[in-house]
Amino acid sequence: MSVSKELYCICRGPHGDRDMVQCEKCEEWYHWDCIGFTQEQADDDFCCAKCLSAEKITEAKAEEKPKPEAGEDLVIRLLENLGDTEMVNCVRQVLAEEQKQSKNK
Repeated sequence: MSVSKELYCICRGPHGDRDMVQCEKCEEWYHWDCIGFTQEQADDDFCCAKCLSAEKITEAKAEEKPKPEAGEDLVIRLLENLGDTEMVNCVRQVLAEEQKQSKNK
């Protein structure tokens, strides 16, 4: 008789005749009791915490706005500190136009 020595789940334990669910992304198997999975969730798609975290990081990176270069940011902060709002607006407008032009290339 052959006993499977495969390890699963966050507990890195064997199947152990316990109810398990498979992550739809990474296809890793998890014991219901280890992850708090319930019978009510049995018909739902399951995505493990590791894959959910990776998705959130990917989404956050996609939503990140490009940051101005350090020199540009410094110039804007200096002008703001001097109270020259007209010049700040002018610099921001120039930077925005440059950014549009670089996107169109």
